[in-house]
Amino acid sequence: MKDIYNLINETSSGVSCLKKEHLTKEEKASVLEFIREQEKDSGNITKISSTQKRRESHMRRSTKRKVIAAAAVAAAVLVSGTAYAAVHWSRGLSESMHITEEQKTELEKTDIVSFVGQSVTKGDVTVSTEQCIVDNYCAYISFRVSGYQIGEGEEPGFDTIDVSLDGVSDMDENSNFNWCGSFYNGLVSGPDGRAVYADGSAIPEEGNIEKFVQDDGSMEFILILSTGEKGLFINKPVHVEFTGLGTVAKAEYAPVLEDSFAFDWTFAGSSEAKEVDLNEVLGDSGATVTHAEISPVSFCVTYDFPRIEVPIEAEDENGNVIERTEYKEPPAPMGVRMKDGTMYPYLFAGPGSLGYESEDSDKYIYRLGTDRVIDPEQVESILFLKSSPEGEGGLTEENFYMVPVN
Repeated sequence: MKDIYNLINETSSGVSCLKKEHLTKEEKASVLEFIREQEKDSGNITKISSTQKRRESHMRRSTKRKVIAAAAVAAAVLVSGTAYAAVHWSRGLSESMHITEEQKTELEKTDIVSFVGQSVTKGDVTVSTEQCIVDNYCAYISFRVSGYQIGEGEEPGFDTIDVSLDGVSDMDENSNFNWCGSFYNGLVSGPDGRAVYADGSAIPEEGNIEKFVQDDGSMEFILILSTGEKGLFINKPVHVEFTGLGTVAKAEYAPVLEDSFAFDWTFAGSSEAKEVDLNEVLGDSGATVTHAEISPVSFCVTYDFPRIEVPIEAEDENGNVIERTEYKEPPAPMGVRMKDGTMYPYLFAGPGSLGYESEDSDKYIYRLGTDRVIDPEQVESILFLKSSPEGEGGLTEENFYMVPVN
């Protein structure tokens, strides 16, 4: 497990909100310990990962949520009314998902995208919902914040964020979704999975690297919901409430406004996806890929993977070395190869979940958001991690099991 997550953290510039499902008590302890280790080590991984940790630290989360953060990602959306939609595409969503004008036109023809068009003004500050994109497993929402100014080098942040779906709060133990979010900072995923500016230019070695304020003086906040329940978000009423607006520095939130901004609407969404039954053995890993479901912004991959216990050593809270076992992970889906030969080896950088279907099942499922919009019909193969690259090198074909999905 740790090797996979280290690789994702080192190479990805997307928010990774991976929820570990159906854990035993010992596994939960293992995951929590791993997350703590990642938080301590994140400053040595990439600049973008450390800023994301600060960004998320002040947000409300349920105790059941297990988040492994890497960096900032988002997605894109629209609705009916092509002329209107084309003019009002969110810049943050468009840039972070590398969306072309052709892709915008195609997305506008489906129910996967929608505008909300709600605004709440408190004093000089207006928060508006902009766009949504909703499929079977993910919901991406863009909010625009106008009239709030930050100083050079400051990072904006909300104090608390409350999200409810169909009347069930994310804090409710019966909820079946997770969320993560951040202000769009001008950084997107580059060809090697590392963060670059939207125009492709490199991040400077020193100084302020994030660009939260757009040309018109506004900022965008991207909220991403994810679930393991197929179709959970589609046509469901959603409530989002932001309370408090200020700045974040070194994981500490400094309030400026105490107002609340609440929104209620009903998601649209599309369940359309390319689904393929498979029977592909992944080398000697013990895993067989049995099914793949591909939408423009997410993948769901199912394995037959009998449980394999792996002994590990760890430290307890007193620093004593202890031994325990955890289950081996199947090779992680990392990207795709398209029919034209283009490879996206760091595609899965967004929200998602992973784990066995149940405590007594050998069915293992990855559900992952993507760092860009893709055409499911143009996907030739899914790339599963076989080995990690040596040194500073990036992932190449030899690092993958390639599973055709045609």
